[in-house]
Amino acid sequence: GTRFANVRASAGADGPWGRTDAWRYNVSAQASRRAADAVSLFDAPPAALGPAGVAADTAAVLARVLDRLGVPRAAGTELRTTDQLTLLARLDRTGFDWDARRTRPRSGALTGYARLRRSTALGIGPTSVATAAARGDGVTLGTQGLWSAYLGRRRDRLVEVRSGLTIQDDRTAPLLALPAGRVLVGRVGTVPSDGSAGDAALTTLGFGGAQLAGGRERLLVWDTRAETEWYAAPRHRVKLLAQSRADALALAPDRTPPGAWDYPSLADLEANRPGRYTRTLARPSVTATTWNGAAAAADFWQPHPRLDVVWGARIEAHRFGQVPAANSALERGLGVRTSVAPGGWRVSPRVGFTWRYDRRSDAVPLAGGFGALGVSAVRPAGVLRGGVGEFRGLASPRLLVDALAATGLPGSSARLLCVGSAVPSPDWPALVDGTESPAGCASGAQPGAAELSPPVSVLDPELRLPRSWRGNLAWTTRRRRFSFTADAVVSLNRDQPGTTDLNLLARPSTTLSGEGGRPL
Repeated sequence: GTRFANVRASAGADGPWGRTDAWRYNVSAQASRRAADAVSLFDAPPAALGPAGVAADTAAVLARVLDRLGVPRAAGTELRTTDQLTLLARLDRTGFDWDARRTRPRSGALTGYARLRRSTALGIGPTSVATAAARGDGVTLGTQGLWSAYLGRRRDRLVEVRSGLTIQDDRTAPLLALPAGRVLVGRVGTVPSDGSAGDAALTTLGFGGAQLAGGRERLLVWDTRAETEWYAAPRHRVKLLAQSRADALALAPDRTPPGAWDYPSLADLEANRPGRYTRTLARPSVTATTWNGAAAAADFWQPHPRLDVVWGARIEAHRFGQVPAANSALERGLGVRTSVAPGGWRVSPRVGFTWRYDRRSDAVPLAGGFGALGVSAVRPAGVLRGGVGEFRGLASPRLLVDALAATGLPGSSARLLCVGSAVPSPDWPALVDGTESPAGCASGAQPGAAELSPPVSVLDPELRLPRSWRGNLAWTTRRRRFSFTADAVVSLNRDQPGTTDLNLLARPSTTLSGEGGRPL
């Protein structure tokens, strides 16, 4: 098995701030480290290689071929580590005045949060060598303010406002600045239940540098939420909510990734005869912003001491902060607009209930263990609760970044694809010494074997955020010292995200008569 170790240390303090109990503080710190074996292709146990479709003799052949080609196999690290340091501080304005023995009409809190993390040996496993690893560093800073008060002439209306700001800064970098290589191994079949390789399916093994490109990602989230509730009638408690959330995402690549060679088989790798070469030649920095807003109203109604009903509706809206640049040539050729970033809104109804029952017809079950004036209340023999409603997802700036970066215009993302005779032959020792990866295909190739095209990503003008109708029914009961619960949940998911390749023809161009008219 894989060895791992966890080490954690924490400390904290709390108490009154000042001479009175009106303010209290709480501070804490925690440091942790998790270390585990960085299992890669050449040090993975047979039990891990078999299910991955890799035979032990295949790994041995690959090691011999890589050594002959001058491709490094060792990365100088044997552990996958994750180090974290978390700091938390909170200052509260307490809601109860112990000197006056009464509730304060106003209270609040201010929270600060920081987390630093570092990870090594990312992205490797039983199908890749240790040199394909990457490392990551991240910093998260956050603060949140909370204010609550009882307002109105009788101070019977509770108002609570909270607002928080979070900033996250993540960096990733490959362990080696080396192009990636991939080779196809194995044969068509199934993986036996005993974990051996057997007739394993085709598997791609990675070597060389990391498959991911290094870069920096910064995310800012500002979320504000306000709630108020009051008793509009003796059995009706009304609650209103308003929420606003703004997200900003900035992606900045460190450099252009060095590219990747694909080999159809181990024999082609031994002959250094790749079948495909790909490289991203341009990766622009992109910043995308989104806004999500919501307003909701709910009525908590108690028509009977045994029955609670809540019903209401929530209206949600979203908007993207940027619109991708228009590509008129693409619009004329495929009828596709790139300058699209649709917003939208929707109303979501919801209803739920809780019914408490008892075996005695004259008993009135209560939620708590004691009634008024300290009289013991009857514990309910069972509780039946359920509800149904529609729930809608949030608009993320990640939906927009690809459309902003890949418009097909000058300065946007550009990708090189070389196949067959157009593939440049890699000189792995020179690449290890720092030689730049080819920025073009081999000369004299057949037409169609080389392609330098900017990828284009667009948002559907009819884009809708994911939503789902969910219903649940739960029953809880007690028998002597035991508690039993049965729960059922059903969900109908709508408007789920997906990707459509517009280069594919919607209608078949021809059919194969020898295969029963199979369309192509």
